[in-house]
Amino acid sequence: WENVRKIVADLSMLLALDSNLAKLLERDNSPAEKLSSHCINTALIAMDLTKEVKKIEFTAQEIGAAAILHDIGFIHGLAKHHKTALELILTSPLLTFDKQERLIIGSIARYHRKALPSVEHDHYAALKPASRKTVSILAGLLRLADALDTSHDSIIDSLSCTVTRKTI
Repeated sequence: WENVRKIVADLSMLLALDSNLAKLLERDNSPAEKLSSHCINTALIAMDLTKEVKKIEFTAQEIGAAAILHDIGFIHGLAKHHKTALELILTSPLLTFDKQERLIIGSIARYHRKALPSVEHDHYAALKPASRKTVSILAGLLRLADALDTSHDSIIDSLSCTVTRKTI
């Protein structure tokens, strides 16, 4: 987990490079720092939550990138920002992820709110079963991390937890 903060820093630099993201960061006249801080804090919380997950294989990059990018879709409004996030992650030339990584990261970001993962969604159906399991678990943890910073005030800066079969 020592590289986690570096990954988050690299991704937050990427956020600053995309001109569309400037619109995202200015939404509702909120200062850019507040939304950017929320995304970074959500990433750190999500990665803290994943420390105890032993049943799936994943990388810090997958959960970190999905958490940093989960609100990128706000450039087109709140209502479908999770779907827009998926679309941007799948198509942005600024992201250097390969196709499989884009599907995983985009799917985690897509499922951070509203619908649960479903094979009726093309991007999710395109994943191998092991990757689907990874997306399902990490999207759930991203939902929790996002909820823990729902105020966007970065009140929680770290946490620890115990993950059992039925509880966190």
